[in-house]
Amino acid sequence: SSVGQTAKSFGDKFNYEKEMTVRHAIENFSTLNDSEIIVQGKVVKVCEKKGCWMTIGNTNSPIRVTFKDYGFFVPVKLMNKNVVLKGRLYEKIEDVNLQKHYLEDAGAKPEEIKKIKKAKKLYHFVASGVHQL
Repeated sequence: SSVGQTAKSFGDKFNYEKEMTVRHAIENFSTLNDSEIIVQGKVVKVCEKKGCWMTIGNTNSPIRVTFKDYGFFVPVKLMNKNVVLKGRLYEKIEDVNLQKHYLEDAGAKPEEIKKIKKAKKLYHFVASGVHQL
């Protein structure tokens, strides 16, 4: 149940004191066992259409974040802000078509989209709550 939204919290409210970095979560993926975790990271990009996804981490290997049951969205102004997320991390293989689709959503140039030639392994985080630091 989402409570009244403040400008800094989206989705479920949650308390945290032991958040881990995105890198730590990925390095320890095999031990997470699909448990709910709290991670902290910097927002690299937000879907410009309606805030239905964002990426966090560094630009070399950002993690795509979507929101549980599409229950909430985040504002584009979260870009470059540090956030704490509660949710689950998943390992995913993104095929070529999906990568192209995401790039189109992100407003990428056609020549950038054409460069996609092979599937890649990445990490996907499904957040039940997001808090801007």
